[in-house]
Amino acid sequence: MRFYLLGVSLFCFYACIAIIPAIFFLFNIPVNYFEFPFALLVSFWCIWALQKQITNTLYVPAFLINLGCALILFVLTIIFCQNFYDTSFDGNWYHMDAVYNLAGGWSPVYEQLRPEQTSFCEKYLNHFPKLSWIYGASVYVFTDNLEAGKSATFLLSIASLCVWQYAAQKALKIPAFPAWIFALIIASNPVQMLNMLSFYTDGQLAAAYSIAIAFFILFTGDRSKVNLLLTLFTLAILANFKFTSAIYAGMLSLALFIFCWQQQFIQLKKLVFIFFAWTVFTYSVIGFNPYITNTMYNGNPLYPLSESSTSVFSRQAIYPANFLEMNWVEKFLSGIFAEPTWARNPDISYVKNLFHQTNLHSYTGGMPELAGFGPMIPEVLVILFPLFLAACFLIPLKVLKPVLILMGVIALTILINPEAWILRYVPQFWLFITAMLYLVWIQPKLKYLACLLALGLLLNNYMMVREYLIANSDKTQGLQNQFALIKKNIPDYQLYHGWTHSFKNRLGANGFDTAHLVWIPAEDTTAITFVGSLGARFRKIVK
Repeated sequence: MRFYLLGVSLFCFYACIAIIPAIFFLFNIPVNYFEFPFALLVSFWCIWALQKQITNTLYVPAFLINLGCALILFVLTIIFCQNFYDTSFDGNWYHMDAVYNLAGGWSPVYEQLRPEQTSFCEKYLNHFPKLSWIYGASVYVFTDNLEAGKSATFLLSIASLCVWQYAAQKALKIPAFPAWIFALIIASNPVQMLNMLSFYTDGQLAAAYSIAIAFFILFTGDRSKVNLLLTLFTLAILANFKFTSAIYAGMLSLALFIFCWQQQFIQLKKLVFIFFAWTVFTYSVIGFNPYITNTMYNGNPLYPLSESSTSVFSRQAIYPANFLEMNWVEKFLSGIFAEPTWARNPDISYVKNLFHQTNLHSYTGGMPELAGFGPMIPEVLVILFPLFLAACFLIPLKVLKPVLILMGVIALTILINPEAWILRYVPQFWLFITAMLYLVWIQPKLKYLACLLALGLLLNNYMMVREYLIANSDKTQGLQNQFALIKKNIPDYQLYHGWTHSFKNRLGANGFDTAHLVWIPAEDTTAITFVGSLGARFRKIVK
C-alpha cells in the first residue's frame, strides 16, 4: 500500500503541473512562474484527499512521510534529466519549439503561432494536443532549465512501477516478489526507457496508458469510487498527449462504461452523466485547444490529420521501400521481427536472424522505427506465443476470460493505428506481451518458463537502456566540450544555429550572443557540426 500511495502521489504531481496551466489558458493566462508552486499545493491537497479515501483513515505522519518521499523522487527525476541534453531529432525540431513558445508567453487558445516563430512546424504546434509540452514548459519556467522539462517520462515511469506492483498483488493475486518483477517489466516499457531523456511524447503516453490499465484493473476488483475517479482522470490525461492517444482514451473509456453498465452497480442515468462530464472535461476543458479550436476554425477536432494522414506522415518518405506494398499485418510483423535500424525509402528492412547477436547502435538515438521494442523481442515472442496458446487451454475459463477481454481491448487500440509497425506509436503492445506472460506464469506447468521469459524481457530492456544512456551521456559531454572550447576565446569563432529555433535558444542559455550568429554553409570544410544539433555549426575565424 505504501508504494501504491507513492505512485499515486507522483502521478498527482504530473497531473496538476500539466492540467492547471491548460485550464488557465481558457482565461488567456499563459504559463508563468507562480503556476508551478500553485500546482504543487493543489497536488498536496489531492494526495491528502486520495490517501484518506484509499486507506479509509488518515494518519498525518504517514501522509507527511509519503509526501516527503514523493517530493524527493520528483526532484531527483528533474536533477537526473536536466544533466542530459535532448539530442533527438523531433525533440530539437518541434517539441522544444513548443516548450519554448509556451514558456515564452504563448497562449494557444487565443493565439496561433506564425511560421517565423517556429522551425517549420507551426501546423503541429498550433493544432496538436499539448499536455506533455505544458508540463515541460511549467517545469522549465520554474527551474529556468529547459532540460528539466523532459523529466515527465521518468516521473510517470516510477509512478507506473509503484501503482502496478500494488495492482499485481491486490487484483491479480501475484505474490510480492513476482509482482515487483511484473511491475518492473511494465514500467520499463522500451518506449518509456528510450524517450526518458527527450521531449518525445510517446514515453509519457506509454506510462499513462499503463497506469490507466492498472487503475482499471483495481476498479474491476473493488469497484470503489476512488479507483473509478483515478481511471477516468488518467484517461483524461492520456487523451491530451496525441490524436492517437485521444482515440485510445475514448476506446478505453467506452470499455469502462460497458463494464459499469453490465455490472449495474451504477444507475444508467448517473453513469451517462459521469461519462458525459468526463468527455466535456477531457476534450473541452483540458483539450479546448486543440479539439474545440480545431473544430471551430478547421471543421474537425483532428485537424490536420483530417486532411489526410500524408499531411503529417509521408509514406514514401518514412517507409522502408519494401513496406510500401505491404498490408497492416505484414508491416506490423515485419517491424517486430526486423533487424533494429532506421530504414527509409529507398532503403529496405531485413528480417532478424533469430538467436544471433545483433548491432545495438540504432538504440543510441532513441527508439528506431524497426525492432523498436528491442533486439531480443523476436526470440521472446517465438517462445512466448505457443506457450500462451497452451496456457489458454489449461487455465480455467473463469480466470482466463477477463484477461482475454482486456487483451482484446488493448488489441483494438493497436489495430486502429495504421502505422502500428512503428512501435512507439503503439506502446500498449508491451502490455499485450506482458499479459501473455502473465497467463503463462499462472499456469503451474509453465511457470518456470515464464520466469525465463521475464528475465529475457528485462535483459532486453537493460541492453537498450545501457546503449541509450551511454550514447546520450557521450553526446551531452561532447556538446559541453564544444561550448567550453568556444568560450575560451569567443571572438575567434563564428556560430550558426542550424535550421531550428531550439538550438539558437540553447546557445543563448549557454551564454552565447545569439544576435551575432552567421550562416555557415554545410559545404564549409572548416566548420564543425555541433553535437546533437540539426545543422548547427561553428568555425574558427581565419585571420
